[in-house]
Amino acid sequence: MQTFEKLNRRVWYQTPVSETDRPILGAVVGDRMTMMIDAGNSEAHAQLFLSELEKQRIPSPTMVVLTHWHWDHIFGLPALDI
Repeated sequence: MQTFEKLNRRVWYQTPVSETDRPILGAVVGDRMTMMIDAGNSEAHAQLFLSELEKQRIPSPTMVVLTHWHWDHIFGLPALDI
């Protein structure tokens, strides 16, 4: 099961799950914008991350940065309204 962790005041991340190839997803929270790091391995994965942001009252991402092109980091892109 993935958990949503706070690294510091501005950085949050969702832990990985190797059994389902779900990598770490992250968010950097600024004063005016939120940046998502990677998009997840599916739309469901991305939606789970977005719902965790919402639970913490963190604004939805306005941008996403992809660390690399592997499927488990990009297949969640269609779920993002960016």
